[in-house]
Amino acid sequence: MWYLDPFCLPRILGRACNTRQFTYQELKEATKGFEENQKFVHVDGTVHTGVLNDGSLVAVQKVKCDDQQCLREIMERVELLSQVSHRNIARVIGFCFDSNSTLLLVHEYFSNGTLGEHLQQERGNCLSWYFRINIATEVACALSYLQHEISTPIYLQDLKSSEIFLDIDYSAKIAGFNFLNPGLGNGSCSYVASYDSDVVFNFGLLLLELIMGSKHCDLSEQVLPKINEKRFHEIVDPCIGFSEQSQIQREQIERVAGLAVRCLSRKEGGGPCMVGVMQELSRIVKENVGSSSGTEPVLEETFSNSSLLQMISMSPDSIHLPSGDKMRSGTILRIS
Repeated sequence: MWYLDPFCLPRILGRACNTRQFTYQELKEATKGFEENQKFVHVDGTVHTGVLNDGSLVAVQKVKCDDQQCLREIMERVELLSQVSHRNIARVIGFCFDSNSTLLLVHEYFSNGTLGEHLQQERGNCLSWYFRINIATEVACALSYLQHEISTPIYLQDLKSSEIFLDIDYSAKIAGFNFLNPGLGNGSCSYVASYDSDVVFNFGLLLLELIMGSKHCDLSEQVLPKINEKRFHEIVDPCIGFSEQSQIQREQIERVAGLAVRCLSRKEGGGPCMVGVMQELSRIVKENVGSSSGTEPVLEETFSNSSLLQMISMSPDSIHLPSGDKMRSGTILRIS
């Protein structure tokens, strides 16, 4: 076992100066002693849910650090994530050292569960199409923000529905667990294009999951042919039903399914970039605002970042990739 040099600790902690340092006792009390029923297991470590003294809901993630270099790298990412400010991205709000080799990271948590739980009907009754398309739009906005609006772009390539939290109003919140295990790109155009294509491809899978209510392992043989043949009643989640939707909503489902197919072609050199995906989703929603209900998504809130509002009005081709100068100005973090 390695031991953290006390003289190095202040310098390492200084990298995360925008986050709060908790005591182990505080987090132990918040998670009820890290009880088993407070735990859910994640690929990057065990996570316990908890409530702080001020009533804030948190998710406490245990991250194993093999050496000081590992700790430095993780704290650099914590610093980066603590500076991310987007309404659809859950923040890292603090940390604590459990021992000389284990770091506890404290994330925002939301009591309405995950998107995956709602799609599998483990929570709630049935997630309506209105909420599904709103969630898709919010996630696309957040992914575009991570790629284009922060000094060190983050390409979150393998986002799962189990890592998208929903707040009380069913607004999407991307969890930060996967942000802590990036590979480092070299900043070249070829790397950026590859990262973006992976993000877009996996977002296409997420769109299909929103439409169908579950993941489908046989896309090429069953799902895609049914989309091409417009047999949407055979693939749309039975709990919402295609035939039961209004004409406007049926048109939205068809357009989102078409967008998902184009996203899946991204790895073969076709399809839109992530910002182009966000633009198209925003158009699908905007064209029907107020036409089918009084509770349509409010785009001014979904696209709250002024630069992203400007992106919506731009051609996807004009912002397909960051410029060479911008890419050289910071390291690209690839999250796989």
